[in-house]
Amino acid sequence: MIRRESAKKILKNYFCSDSLFCDKKRVVCDGESMEEEQYFSQDIGRLDGGYGWFIVLASFMVHITVYGVSWSVGVFNVIFLEEFGSSKAATAWAGSLLNAFMFGSGLLSSFLVKRFGCRWIVLLGGAMSGTGLALTALARHLYVVYLTFSAVTGIGLGLAYIPSVVIVSQYFVWKRTIALGLAVSGVGLGGFIYPALIWWLVDVCSWRMVMVIIGGVVSTTVILFGSAMRPLQPKSQRNVDIRTEVSLWCGFMRSHSFVVLCVNNLVYCLGLMVVYVHLGAYVKSSQRFSCSHSAHVFSIIGISNLFGRVFHGVLCHFPRMCTVLVYSSSSVLSGLATLAIPLCSDFTVRAWVLFFLMSSSVWLESSSCPQVTVSSCCLRVRAPSLADHLQVFYLTTHWSTTTVSTWQEVYWCAPAS
Repeated sequence: MIRRESAKKILKNYFCSDSLFCDKKRVVCDGESMEEEQYFSQDIGRLDGGYGWFIVLASFMVHITVYGVSWSVGVFNVIFLEEFGSSKAATAWAGSLLNAFMFGSGLLSSFLVKRFGCRWIVLLGGAMSGTGLALTALARHLYVVYLTFSAVTGIGLGLAYIPSVVIVSQYFVWKRTIALGLAVSGVGLGGFIYPALIWWLVDVCSWRMVMVIIGGVVSTTVILFGSAMRPLQPKSQRNVDIRTEVSLWCGFMRSHSFVVLCVNNLVYCLGLMVVYVHLGAYVKSSQRFSCSHSAHVFSIIGISNLFGRVFHGVLCHFPRMCTVLVYSSSSVLSGLATLAIPLCSDFTVRAWVLFFLMSSSVWLESSSCPQVTVSSCCLRVRAPSLADHLQVFYLTTHWSTTTVSTWQEVYWCAPAS
């Protein structure tokens, strides 16, 4: 059984408190655990290749869909402002609550994944998110949007997201950082495709028909590729020693490094969510920009995110590369880029394009490194179920942040409503 001290030692070695580099090839387990025996008793040929790469493709497509919708909240915010005529503060709740429900449902998704496996929860999430988007087309009041678009769609996206990350961690061990880097790069492609697609559809048909179309695309994509996420182990082999999991969990929660990482993520997202929700309306308010320019800004962020996530997945795979150093540096740069938004010129489209290309390049770094960092912690203890716990706890900080940032938006937007 791996004790708390072992977990703390793992994080201490991983987070490189005394050095800028760390050796990722060291094995720091003090003893054999039940989880380790169950995990590695399988045919090693099934790991780090083969069908696992198709799992990466399926996870990639789910990431495109999930984050394509959640990162388009700025576009939806402009649509809801024009349709319902509510204040900016009230309208901002729709996009912020969608992300809050999405990340907050990680706890529910964790429980369901342990009980039913990744495949069925992805299918459930795809059905819920598509249904929520389609029902939004029937909304006649903004409060109905809170229920259908924010709650139902957000929970559905969250249910689909957690298993798509966990399943990749189960199929890959030593190539996990590369596999996860490729899988989460779908976030950038989704952010590139969906905003432009939504605005193009709005020009062709009504926004209500757009919600139905996007709902159909979301449910079809997630269900199609989610059905390919077959479990690595038979259901009878998924049970593990509860005392081992509790010991691991308590050990990580007592680690100052992991707590600091989560607090950093909370503070970071506190400002990031405000930017994503109000960026589209801010660009449109400029005299020389239209709604299509708002979509272009989000698309530029998305395509830069795509290349950056792949790059960081490969970069963090090098044995002596400290991912925490990369994460910390990119967090600082993303903060500086966000502070520069009010200084951008309103007279040149090129200035906006170059600026958001630069800012998105650092946003993608700080958003991709945490997943690689947390998943690499699981590699140290060789516990596949630990990926579930750490990802859920980490994403819970997203949930609390988006909830708090909603109140922050209400405070700042109320005078301008």
